[in-house]
Amino acid sequence: MVLAILGATLGVSRDYRIAEIHLERALTIDPNSAWAWNGIGWLNANRNRPDVAIEQFERAMRLSRSIR
Repeated sequence: MVLAILGATLGVSRDYRIAEIHLERALTIDPNSAWAWNGIGWLNANRNRPDVAIEQFERAMRLSRSIR
């Protein structure tokens, strides 16, 4: 989860390249991390990749619902 939070924080600060590295590492470690999928979704939304971002947000929402 730490890598997902770090990646999301770097994405907000617009350090997209490093953010992507951390978010991809987070997803490699835990492909079911709703935090990481949400973070990479925002990263791609900010990089003007809406189609990819929507898919990632949908996956994050599905994972988030399955946790409850």
